[in-house]
Amino acid sequence: MRIDICGSVGSGKTTLARQLSEEYQIPLCEKDEIVWRREDDGDHKRAPKERDQLFNEFLTQRHWITEGTPRKILRESFQQADLIIFLETPVAIRLKRLFLRWYQQRREKKTLGQAPTWKMLWAYLKWTRNYPRDRRILLEWLAQQGLQERIVMVKNSQAAQQLIEKKLL
Repeated sequence: MRIDICGSVGSGKTTLARQLSEEYQIPLCEKDEIVWRREDDGDHKRAPKERDQLFNEFLTQRHWITEGTPRKILRESFQQADLIIFLETPVAIRLKRLFLRWYQQRREKKTLGQAPTWKMLWAYLKWTRNYPRDRRILLEWLAQQGLQERIVMVKNSQAAQQLIEKKLL
């Protein structure tokens, strides 16, 4: 099975993808890890050619899970996915998670990708505000590609897990 999980920052898509990957022993690709090269001195954006090559190599596998926000790049996975899950977590929960994540990273002086700066918090909030527009653009593109029958909207991770269990059984 090939699954693409999409959602806003703080929606729980990475957590869900990791759980599914572990439970079903399916390789996982976090799209942020394809876009960014994580190094000791910070995150560096990969060159488009390197990024695309890494992603396309991952997609050659028989089974996979990808997850990410609705960006205009790395859309190849949608065309190959058997299932496209939109994790539609309520805004209040996403905002709570964002602030909590940012605060914990600052307090513990550790980073998960981006450094927990005020600038990064502002970026999280901006991405959250822009999500409805970005989601609409992606849904329109998916419809143009004839992929709407693969799309499922769920409100939480439990609903997504139940849906996948039904499809895998």
